[in-house]
Amino acid sequence: MPSDGFASYLDYVHEALGEFQCDILDLVVDERRAFAWMRFSRMRRHKFFGCQPTGERVEWAGAALFTFKGCQFADLWVLGDVRRLLQLLERNTNG
Repeated sequence: MPSDGFASYLDYVHEALGEFQCDILDLVVDERRAFAWMRFSRMRRHKFFGCQPTGERVEWAGAALFTFKGCQFADLWVLGDVRRLLQLLERNTNG
């Protein structure tokens, strides 16, 4: 099962971005694992990473490795390009 920390992060993102969208751009799967390359995006409606909302669209890349035990999630590892996201937020905020 995903950790409570990851679930809390998703709640935070959904609150800040509203209709948060995750597009899977590529997916590799074997018997026990799935690896996804993703694009996250949406309009910024609330304060996000300390930046005030601007209504501008934000978009960043990420990757996730899902490990399964039978038909259930056993582990989840996620990496997002937060540096690019923070640069975009600052650029949107400061014009």
